Amino acid sequence: NAERCTPPLGADEVDAIATQAVSYGSDGFAMLPYKLLDSPAWKALTPRAQAIIVVALRRFRRDDPEAGIALTWADFAERPGFAKKDTFYRARNEAQRSGILELVSAGRNRQTGKMPSMFTVATASRFPSPEKVTLRQSRKSTPLHREQEEELWRKGITQGARGTNEREGGR
Repeated sequence: NAERCTPPLGADEVDAIATQAVSYGSDGFAMLPYKLLDSPAWKALTPRAQAIIVVALRRFRRDDPEAGIALTWADFAERPGFAKKDTFYRARNEAQRSGILELVSAGRNRQTGKMPSMFTVATASRFPSPEKVTLRQSRKSTPLHREQEEELWRKGITQGARGTNEREGGR
């Protein structure tokens, strides 16, 4: 607003424009990276904090990841669970503490009105990966695999060098 409008719009005008724009809805979609959904940080968040991050991801600009995203209580006041300002700010702070939501610039008062805090979303490479899991064959499944192998050998099918099935004695 401050960089694009001369003179800059007041906070009330910006809120009114944003509220009107959001009321139109959209027919698009938002993608949530599996790395985010599987991260311990995401799993530890409350549903309210997750909702704030989903809104931030919807507004996130991949072409300019450092562009700020305003996440104000006015954006959430009509949503269930966000009727009180302090509930919203607690959830937003929780999302920020998780490291998924990052502060770009703190809100401040200006002559033209209050500037909201601006946020961005951590890039997928910064989401901690879930712990690696080593899969072992269970005692119950081992006999089944042996039976399948023996059946293939009886039919004369072996695994070729390039992973293709070949008949024994064939080319």
